[in-house]
Amino acid sequence: MRGRSLTVCLVGLISLIALQKSAGMADEKQPTKSKPLFSISKETTYVTGPLRKDGTVDYVAALNALSKRGVTAENNAAVLLYQVVGPGSILAESRDEYFRHLGIAPLPIQGNYFVTLDQLVQQAVVGKYVSEEEFVKLDPLVRRRVFAAQEKVWKQFDQALVRSWRAREFPLLAEWLKVNQEPLKRLQQAVQRTRYYSPLIATEKKTPMISVLLPGLTKYRELARALSIRITMNVSEGKSDEVIADSVACHRLGRLIGQGPFLIDSLVAVAIDTMACHADVIAAHDGKLSPVKIKAWREQLKGLAPLPTIIERIDIGERFSYLDATFGMVRFGPSGLNQLEEVGGGSEDEKTRFRDIVSKAILNSISDWDNVMRRGNYWYDKLAAAGRKATFQERVMAFDEINQELEELTKSAADLKKLIISLLAQGKKPATVLSSQLADILISMMLPAVGQASLAEDRLVMNNRLVDVALGLAAYRQETRQYPVQLEQLVPKYLAKIPEDLFTGKPIRYQRKAQGYLLYSVGPNQQDDGGQRENQEQDDVGFQVPVSQ
Repeated sequence: MRGRSLTVCLVGLISLIALQKSAGMADEKQPTKSKPLFSISKETTYVTGPLRKDGTVDYVAALNALSKRGVTAENNAAVLLYQVVGPGSILAESRDEYFRHLGIAPLPIQGNYFVTLDQLVQQAVVGKYVSEEEFVKLDPLVRRRVFAAQEKVWKQFDQALVRSWRAREFPLLAEWLKVNQEPLKRLQQAVQRTRYYSPLIATEKKTPMISVLLPGLTKYRELARALSIRITMNVSEGKSDEVIADSVACHRLGRLIGQGPFLIDSLVAVAIDTMACHADVIAAHDGKLSPVKIKAWREQLKGLAPLPTIIERIDIGERFSYLDATFGMVRFGPSGLNQLEEVGGGSEDEKTRFRDIVSKAILNSISDWDNVMRRGNYWYDKLAAAGRKATFQERVMAFDEINQELEELTKSAADLKKLIISLLAQGKKPATVLSSQLADILISMMLPAVGQASLAEDRLVMNNRLVDVALGLAAYRQETRQYPVQLEQLVPKYLAKIPEDLFTGKPIRYQRKAQGYLLYSVGPNQQDDGGQRENQEQDDVGFQVPVSQ
């Protein structure tokens, strides 16, 4: 969400009622037959159903229907994933409905479910796992010991992510993997499924889409963390089959979660797959896998379905959120914006003024809801078109243009003088002007930063290309006892061709080092920073092995 003061965004609407009354814009007479508040069409509501009793679109139901097309209890990975992580992240009052949508009986709250690393540390210090409510009641000294132990083990975790390690080095991490042996085995089975559908259950009636909770996402990242460090541990033990199995499972998990309908689903998927890529490179360097094993590993990775694109999440899920927020105001007036108000933040004084302003403006003035929806669809169409450009350079240019337009829109939405001129202009209906103002404010609040999300996706695509090269390098090294001087030495025996840098269309960069190599893309800034990616100015994408610590 774009962070800006809601009061400033609505400054044009503050003076609206006074203008209407003084200039005679508000017609006191009501027509005998009132015009419908909105139209149901592709241009306005985008989908035509299902409809609520009041005629508005139920976007949660619509998105559930789209997401579960072709999904069954037998092919849905979510069914098995909840047998891995348990139902605890689902609100108690929603569990029966949630599992009914999944097509299975509710799972018991207690079971042999995945234990997070923080839970394990808490059990080690306190003697048992306690809920958040119970934890805050513990002696402050005990809580400090828990925090100190968690900080220590997460530092060890960071080390285990970037190199091979043995159980005696990090015994608590090894214990974590041992405790979760059975849940991780079930995870291996879950990711063999081809679909992922997690039912959407609204927790708030006024803006249902915004109130939808996404249970499981945090736990899925924990699963990926466990797989990643199990890969680096198994590398040191020479368990090549287990290394490959966990690598493929982690990549599959990311691709499944990426089927979720929202931007956050895609971002979690990117994070999961990125962890897998880094573990892959470490395993390729330290694992001493035979060329035959490496070839089989590469073939499995190549056979994976592509990660669902972020732009598809924007085009449907995020668009539906905007349209649903519009209907929240149609159905409930100003209180329909309460959820958006919480998202937007602001002081209590701002929130009070916000309610007062919108109460008058929405209830007494705004009526052209079709215009609000059309304007929102226009921007989501622009984002979708930009994200589907063929090259990185074209996408960057398109997103830069959109950002510039949004900056102008933001200024215009808060420009009282411009609003007055528009209202006084001949031929312009006040309802159209006011609804355009409201649409612009909603757009500035809700339109996601797609450019940055698209960059995260581009980096991941580049990482996967580089992983394939890293596996080719590992196979070359196993046969020749050294890494090549140039990547061209891998062609055609180890690689069909050297992949291009997604960000420039030129060859990727490679440097052989004394004990390893540096393999990278120049990244979004399209400048060679020597493989450095410490900040926005140095954003190369790639891998150095062994990792310097």
